[in-house]
Amino acid sequence: MKVRIRFLSLGLHILIMLAVAVLAVVILFFWLDHYTRHGDVAEVPDVCGLYYLDADIALSEGGMRSTVIDSMYIDGMEKGIVLDQVPRAGSAVKHGRTIYLTINALSPRKIAVPELRNLSYRQAEAIVKGLGLSAPQIIYWNSEYKDLVLNVMADGRPVEAGDRLPVTARITFSVGNGVYAPTRKVVASKDSLAADSLMVDSLSLDTSVLPDF
Repeated sequence: MKVRIRFLSLGLHILIMLAVAVLAVVILFFWLDHYTRHGDVAEVPDVCGLYYLDADIALSEGGMRSTVIDSMYIDGMEKGIVLDQVPRAGSAVKHGRTIYLTINALSPRKIAVPELRNLSYRQAEAIVKGLGLSAPQIIYWNSEYKDLVLNVMADGRPVEAGDRLPVTARITFSVGNGVYAPTRKVVASKDSLAADSLMVDSLSLDTSVLPDF
């Protein structure tokens, strides 16, 4: 009799434990469903090509947020427009999800330029291209140093080592053409100086005071 009572008591305890475990699982399931908002999803709109502030409004209306995480400058494209988005358009996300945007920069990136003068044209050109600048234009000057960069200009202004230039800057190299052109001294005669002189207070230049050449 006592054995039977103990057996029934043990079985009752097991049933109670199972019931508590099942109840705990059910409660946990409903809590997780509420916490993760399972089924509460939205479709990500396509905001590429929109100005980033307009994209933020469009995403907010869909229950999402936006953050600009990167930018690049593409010349000729409208500044501030969205170039890329993550997650992609059409993705199913939960409300409140952050959409990460890459936009076309509002201003071109600037680059510090090293010393380019007294380098060969090929060396200087390779450096400029490596920095992301466009290929330089060339203006040849009379100089015995053929293909040597004599001067550097950006958008019509002189460039010094360390100057920061926008990636859209138009670079011009003044390069020697290998032709030696010495400076000639011009000597005027006494008669030519007198003939080209100015009249001051009705007095003409007295050629007698000019030194003999």
